[in-house]
Amino acid sequence: MKRMLYLILLMTALLSACTTTPDGDTYTYRDALGNTTDLIVDNLIETKEYEGDLVWLNASRIGDGSEKPRYYLEVRYETIPQKGWLHIPAGDSMIVRANGQVMRFHSSGSQNTRTTTPAGTLLESAIYPATPDQLLKISSSKNVEVEVTGANRVVQRRFAPANTARFMEFVGNRVNRDT
Repeated sequence: MKRMLYLILLMTALLSACTTTPDGDTYTYRDALGNTTDLIVDNLIETKEYEGDLVWLNASRIGDGSEKPRYYLEVRYETIPQKGWLHIPAGDSMIVRANGQVMRFHSSGSQNTRTTTPAGTLLESAIYPATPDQLLKISSSKNVEVEVTGANRVVQRRFAPANTARFMEFVGNRVNRDT
């Protein structure tokens, strides 16, 4: 079951990456069976430093109506071939600091998600289970820092106001109705 969930999340992330959406869209997808998936896609955490590295922090809410929804954070990392893979390992590989409060996240790593894009860049992602409280803290914080530890290096980013606004929209429209 857990394997199937990760497969569904991965496919959802890949499909959402293939659609043309404005930067950092939040949207809801309902399938024919009534299952609902809410997503933040393309939430790029921009930086003027570290040229050649791109980091996104997306979120999802998955529910089928018969059980409590499940929440996830997805980190996507893209870089130029000269820098090589980040190699996000299984385990505690992401820390989010929301107004200084440390939240640690555990994933199965990026081993099965590494791909080379048509442009020749390296792309990998990892999915992290999250709680509604963690998403609330992220959305309500003025200072959010994301740190992803890979086998080859550590990447760090700081939310801009647009990133916080996307999380606020996601939490306000989806998470708050579940808490």
